[in-house]
Amino acid sequence: MVGWGSLPLPPLTAALSPPVLFLYILLGTVTSLAGALAAGALLCRYWIELVLLYRTYQSTDETLGDKKEFDAFVSYAKLSSLESEATPSLSEEDLALNLFPEVLENKYGYTLCLLERDVVPGGAYAEDIVSMIKKSRRGVFILSPNYVNGPRIFELQAAVNLALDDQTLKLILIKFSPFQEPECLPHLVKKALRVLPTVTWRGLKSVPPNSRFWTQMRYHMPVKSSKGFTWDQLRIIPRIFSWKRLRKTKATGRSSQPRGWGDEPRTPSPTIPGEESPGPLPQIPGEQRHR
Repeated sequence: MVGWGSLPLPPLTAALSPPVLFLYILLGTVTSLAGALAAGALLCRYWIELVLLYRTYQSTDETLGDKKEFDAFVSYAKLSSLESEATPSLSEEDLALNLFPEVLENKYGYTLCLLERDVVPGGAYAEDIVSMIKKSRRGVFILSPNYVNGPRIFELQAAVNLALDDQTLKLILIKFSPFQEPECLPHLVKKALRVLPTVTWRGLKSVPPNSRFWTQMRYHMPVKSSKGFTWDQLRIIPRIFSWKRLRKTKATGRSSQPRGWGDEPRTPSPTIPGEESPGPLPQIPGEQRHR
């Protein structure tokens, strides 16, 4: 008597009928395609974070030897005292004079050029603007109705003209608030508003230093030498795996705002040895006044 273990087994492909075999092939193809799409979606969503993480290993510092003094020239609309008092929330002037130095300079080590802070008064306005832009590696322009309809639009026009001759000068637009493009704008400025990289300011959601807004700003800023990993860079790993959980939380209507911005006390983040603590979040100008 022959045992079951000694019986020859037919090939798998021979045992399956053509419709079943086709079904297996179709399911395998669909599964592979779905996995590729999911990986592509994650790559697109976290592309900026991955680039910033890669820059940690990059030894090339594009700021060395370029004979430029500033990492970025910041242009914004200056409000009058009456307009400042009437503004119920954070203004573009508060963003430029308070949050930009607090985050980009103090936290990430960039050097900014602010007209009211870094330019000695008394000189010719047009000459001072052109000189400061020439000394900068980036031009950051905070767009709002006050900006595009006011005299500061000249700074964007001057930067566009300079960028045509200086390939190291790159321009960044910040859409602070919606605006309608004036008909009187020069053609070159209108074209720049359509083709230049734009980062959108989303109100109080963009204030925390680890928000998407500041991540995008760092992506467009010059590449500088880094001392190594930072806690914010390492956060990308758990953020990728918790992506579905965060989307589910938002769908249920519960707040996904980071701790520390509500009434509950904020739990301090662990600090990597040899790295300084990121410190408190920047204070919103005029916050107590409008409560």
